[in-house]
Amino acid sequence: MAKLKTKPAGKPTAPLAAHREGLIAWLLDEARFYPRTREVVEQLCRRLVAAGIPLMRVLVNIRTIHPQIYATSYRWERGGKALIFSPGHDIVNDPEYLASPFKLIHDGAGGIRRRLEDPDVAMDFPILKTLKEAGATDYLVVPIVFSDGVVNAASFATDRPGGFTIEELGLVYDLLPILTLILDAQSTRRMAAALLDTYLGHQAGKRVLQGEIRRGSGETIHAVIAYCDLRGFTALSEALPRDEVIALLNDYFERVIQPVHDRGGQVLKLIGDGMLAIFPLGDPAFRPYVCRQALDAAGDAVRAMDDLNRARVGDGKPALHFGFALHLGDVMYGNIGAPDRLDFTVIGAAVNTAARIEELSAGLGVTVIVSEAVARASGRELVPLGSHTPRGAAKPQALYTLPAED
Repeated sequence: MAKLKTKPAGKPTAPLAAHREGLIAWLLDEARFYPRTREVVEQLCRRLVAAGIPLMRVLVNIRTIHPQIYATSYRWERGGKALIFSPGHDIVNDPEYLASPFKLIHDGAGGIRRRLEDPDVAMDFPILKTLKEAGATDYLVVPIVFSDGVVNAASFATDRPGGFTIEELGLVYDLLPILTLILDAQSTRRMAAALLDTYLGHQAGKRVLQGEIRRGSGETIHAVIAYCDLRGFTALSEALPRDEVIALLNDYFERVIQPVHDRGGQVLKLIGDGMLAIFPLGDPAFRPYVCRQALDAAGDAVRAMDDLNRARVGDGKPALHFGFALHLGDVMYGNIGAPDRLDFTVIGAAVNTAARIEELSAGLGVTVIVSEAVARASGRELVPLGSHTPRGAAKPQALYTLPAED
């Protein structure tokens, strides 16, 4: 684990000493309750400036566990608010990052300081030229090491002639341990929320994070249930190499999940090549609107898959075919499972009906298949498919599909 190798010597001057206890008290008594890192960074920078440290620019970089984001950076500049940047994982191969002092800190350096006024200073990072041209006179980068050993970093720049004093740097180093604890706790909460959001869905993840974790807890809700399944997947998985199967599943899920999210739905589960999602109704007055949103999501998914298939066929690959079923009904939304392995999902007859309606789509020669309940509630003109009996159902029901596009 990287540690600070040195700490500037000396004690704060009288003015800084007067601010030191106040800054520590603020971090312990107030800042640790801030829900967002951006607020902590902004307020800390303003308070350091008020204490007499002439900060020009501060950047705090926090690495994270997220499927799309490698790290989140909070950049504050004098007179402004902290701006947030969240680069993807490809940044680890970006020449700008590889040539940055942050890369060196992530690799274990204990701290980097460059006195930019010194004519003999080593201009060994491209950022130094940028800062010097902007008027910076001194630049410090320090590690922020979290409790799990992950090394993050923060940089401080000033444009005052002479740069930072030993006393000013001493104050910054004194505050770093407390700041690290706050940022560590915030990062842990943020990562927990992001992972629950990614693996359970936004609303389900939020409810779990808020403490709805007891087996059997939940509520009955009225919702449009969407069930989507890739056709012929068993044959594809047996005929294609593993990596190609994973790639086609990712392509397929991206095309059917995004429309659900865009239209206000919640994807609860990926089951092999199947997707289970809901569009909660809430107020009954919104039933027609929610049903139309679900229908639009299905149509968007069809168009996205058509685009994907054109590209696949152009590359000499087989087209992918799927079924997308919509049904309306009451479901139990909550925790089910064993005491030590729970799933936050929906169960009920309406879920089973949605899955079994989807089974009929291939035989009826359609991609989107809609139950009578959704068709009636939406008020939209759909194409009737006649009455059919889903597997396990006691009686037939009228089914519909979307109109063909011109």
